[in-house]
Amino acid sequence: MTKQRRTKQLADALRNYIEKVRLELAYSYIRDGEVIQVNHVADTGVWIGEEIPDHNSNSADVVMHFDGAGYDFFSHAGECCYAGIWKFRKLIYDIGQKHGFYVECLNTWSIGFYYEGGE
Repeated sequence: MTKQRRTKQLADALRNYIEKVRLELAYSYIRDGEVIQVNHVADTGVWIGEEIPDHNSNSADVVMHFDGAGYDFFSHAGECCYAGIWKFRKLIYDIGQKHGFYVECLNTWSIGFYYEGGE
């Protein structure tokens, strides 16, 4: 399988995982007669190759970025990890390794994925 195909599969798997987390954590409430939806991972994104913003890439093939609400769930410095809840972050590493990528923390708000398999 080619690097390009593996990279796309990884990005799709990460995006699917983010959506599962969004659904798991989603809730709404009513304020002043209006329904307010809460999305804890609204700012979380996955980029491939040329799509990766320059300030994040660090030559990674895929980058997952979460600098707002997603930070609490996916960052090693976020609230969940401080509380001992590592499941959200651990599954990111598991998904990357399953697809043949080395997974590395780029900073507290980004994770880089580097393809390790052959072309």
